[in-house]
Amino acid sequence: MITNFFRKPLKSTHLWLLLGALCSIGLLVLYLQAQATKVQRETQQAANLAMKKELESKFGDKTLAELKKLLSEQIESLDDLSNLASLRISAASSDDSDSNSEEIKPFSPPSAADIQAKFDQHLNSLAFGQKIVGGFSYVQTDFHEYGFNGLAPGYDEYQYPPVQLKTTLVHFKDGTSLSPTTKDSDDATIVKDNKRIVAVDLSVTYTLPGAVKQLTFDDKSKARQEGIALQSIKDGEVSLTMPAGENDKLLNVQAFNAQGKALKLNGHSSYTNDAYYIEKYNAFLKETINRIDNGNISDTKQLASYYIDHQPSKEDIAKEHPPETLADYQFSGTPTSVVVFLKPTSHQRTYSFTVTKTQDNYVNGLTAAVDDHLDFYGLIDEQGQWLIKPIYPSLDHVVEDYYSITNAKDDDQIYLLDRAVKTLTPQPFYIMDDTLYQNRYVVINKDPGTNQVQGLVDTNTHKVILPLKYDNIDIEGPFITTSQHLRKNSRDVFLREVYLQSNGKMILDGQFDGLEINDGIIVAHSEIRTPKQLKARQAQGMDGDGNYIYSNYDLYNAEGKRLNVEPYSDIRDHFGQDGLLLVTDIKDNTFYINRKAQKSKLDLRKV
Repeated sequence: MITNFFRKPLKSTHLWLLLGALCSIGLLVLYLQAQATKVQRETQQAANLAMKKELESKFGDKTLAELKKLLSEQIESLDDLSNLASLRISAASSDDSDSNSEEIKPFSPPSAADIQAKFDQHLNSLAFGQKIVGGFSYVQTDFHEYGFNGLAPGYDEYQYPPVQLKTTLVHFKDGTSLSPTTKDSDDATIVKDNKRIVAVDLSVTYTLPGAVKQLTFDDKSKARQEGIALQSIKDGEVSLTMPAGENDKLLNVQAFNAQGKALKLNGHSSYTNDAYYIEKYNAFLKETINRIDNGNISDTKQLASYYIDHQPSKEDIAKEHPPETLADYQFSGTPTSVVVFLKPTSHQRTYSFTVTKTQDNYVNGLTAAVDDHLDFYGLIDEQGQWLIKPIYPSLDHVVEDYYSITNAKDDDQIYLLDRAVKTLTPQPFYIMDDTLYQNRYVVINKDPGTNQVQGLVDTNTHKVILPLKYDNIDIEGPFITTSQHLRKNSRDVFLREVYLQSNGKMILDGQFDGLEINDGIIVAHSEIRTPKQLKARQAQGMDGDGNYIYSNYDLYNAEGKRLNVEPYSDIRDHFGQDGLLLVTDIKDNTFYINRKAQKSKLDLRKV
């Protein structure tokens, strides 16, 4: 039936019906367009009427003469704007003799691959910290946006959105895991548990660039590329023109001199040129004043009506004469060509990783924590159980089982933790140096603000093995050395002692001007001061009282036994790899000795 219908010739009646239907549709379209135009016109008229009434109300009680004066002032403002738009600020060209100082490394935008490699490497090196508040944990990494962007030089020029870092899961030491709850104002992740966290799963989203397009211009190639054209390049200045708003698409502008060297950018500025619109608007204002002068506009109502009906449309003018942006760049040296780098397309990358490196505050399974109200501190274990209830205004770990606690009087004091009975006991000393020497000893102090009176505590036994009376305590090798400073006969006197670490036994004490450990050998230095010169000895100096000064050096072994028979007047350097030490005896003979203070057969003339 359908085939036969199309094969038969169309009857005239059917043809006329078809033509009539088409005409009806055409008339309907024209009618609808006319109605739409009418509605649009009526809408515009209503809008204009509303704007006229609003403008009349703004005129207030001003007379036509006063409004004419305001129009004249507006014309002057437009003239000033036109003059400002024509200004150019040029940088003086550099002296050719100093051109090398104006050259810089050419701009090289980092690629997505380089950025990704550096970013991921940095992310994988992050550490996290855990702060416990009551039954919650605050988890935060050492990620910093400003440091992140600086990993790939030039990345900040892309001006991408901030990096989004999210904690997705935390892992506790007991093998359980938990999703975080939320973030606080400091970007710390809140976890509804206070057990020890050993790993944190993170996801980070950052932006990577596509390929950067480069446009090259010089005096011979000024034509538009990607809508950008070179207007001029002279006197150290490069001027580019482009459609309004396109300036934001520029990633970097680099100028080169005749030798192909990149030049330093001294400054740049840009503005959008609406000269054609300003010209039209200026002419409209002048015509309005002319109509006031010749009487065509005789009252403020007519002025408002004419103003609304005839003022130039910035949008319509922009369609015929699109405004352009003029960008000026001032360079050192003499540019002969310029390369414009366009901002590329970009895409976001989400990278998921696990942080196991910690800024850990746990010591022997304990860490300081604060109560739910952020008022008092105590010690909590890895399972989130309080070993020491939170009753202290502040509590900080110092070293081993020693803690610094602030009491109600705001005084700091050292406390010793006894895990067995779950107590903190105040100690009769302070700790200024938290160094743990030989994994055992800690230097203690008599006063909290000075390091002048020292003692020594053994953290294994928690006993004070050296009382608080020394000026200085050193721990080196198998020895503990001390010194006390006294004034005797208007002179500084130093009393020194040497102890063995192994058993705490004192093996040497005496009045020495200096004491040091030389490869396991104790070297003691003392001075003889006498108003008369000693026979057969050469003085090594004189003091302010006219006394001759003679130096004596003696060597002692680990048992405190003196090794040399007579003192040496000088000892140079340390024992070498061959076990020899260069010394000078009191008779001014220089030779090598071994670790037993025996003279070596080494001939100095052959050294």
